[in-house]
Amino acid sequence: MRGKAYRREKEARAKARASKQMKLLGFDAEDITHKSTGYYAETRTPCSCFMCGNQRKYGKGSRDVELTRQEKLADIQEREELGGK
Repeated sequence: MRGKAYRREKEARAKARASKQMKLLGFDAEDITHKSTGYYAETRTPCSCFMCGNQRKYGKGSRDVELTRQEKLADIQEREELGGK
């Protein structure tokens, strides 16, 4: 089991990486604060627009996106419960 020092070091590396990415993405220097860097390091998706959000929700169309194995199994089970339609 690892301690607090490891977690703090890992968090510091994630914040440093996030800070570099924010600079590459064109954030202003005044926008890159300790709080915003921590937020970006944790989430990596600053908003939920169609470009940043989940591709399963904002893809070309919900029918164009391949279903996961779990979703396929749920559909099969649902059809069987409804009478095999």
